[in-house]
Amino acid sequence: MESYNKAILYAILGGFFSGDGCIKTTSSVSSAGHRNYVPQLQVTSISNDILFLLKKTFGGTITMMRKRKGGDGHIYEWRFSGDSVMTALGHMKPYIIGKSSQVNIIMAWPPRKQFKIDATGTRKKRMDIHSLLQSLKKEVPEEPIPAFGRVQAVCFVGGFFGADGCVYAYNPRESSITVMFDQKHRHVLDCINTWFPSISGVKDHVATCQSGRFPCFRLGYTGQEALDFLSIIVDYVPVDHKREQCRVAIDPELPMEEKVKRLKELKMYSE
Repeated sequence: MESYNKAILYAILGGFFSGDGCIKTTSSVSSAGHRNYVPQLQVTSISNDILFLLKKTFGGTITMMRKRKGGDGHIYEWRFSGDSVMTALGHMKPYIIGKSSQVNIIMAWPPRKQFKIDATGTRKKRMDIHSLLQSLKKEVPEEPIPAFGRVQAVCFVGGFFGADGCVYAYNPRESSITVMFDQKHRHVLDCINTWFPSISGVKDHVATCQSGRFPCFRLGYTGQEALDFLSIIVDYVPVDHKREQCRVAIDPELPMEEKVKRLKELKMYSE
């Protein structure tokens, strides 16, 4: 990742943040009884490599949250708070999809120096922005599909795959690789399908997780189209074990039986 120029890096991080990022506010009560809000970016991941990249690029802190259920690894969290949040989002903003409305709202955050000019008005504006963000958590406004160039689209999808993509090889007797994305909202999948058309397209789906079953949308690539897709994005995937999934899947020298074994191991690591 260090060899990429800033524009490519921000596109990759924007793609990842579109999948796994969170824009929020935290609050505390002052000695005078005023509730003060502070903007915060947050990313939770089992892969601390991407979190270290975010920290190196923007700042912030990384915390080991807890041990994963049924796994050997831990869950880590990157947090970045304060007025510098707007600087970080300013770099990623052109490449964030599905959270654009949240980004636009938080970018209007009045900086700390405004308290010296109008403390009451600044506090009220921050509270209003907090309330707007809370309301957007419950719905995702429609957004146009960004007019990305080829490089921007590849970088975004590589970053998004690092957050929410997965590679499967179910049967060693079948020389078939499958790439899948599952999302609660379909907009980002429609964007990816526009840039990299899938034969099956975006479909309704019911996903299963530890908390139960829930309706969602799925975009999949199978067989040669999956290999072509992975070959394009592999160098732009910012998460080590996800990038290794891509490399295993597209390796022409690796027998299918070995691919199934390696992909299963890498998938277990990510669960």
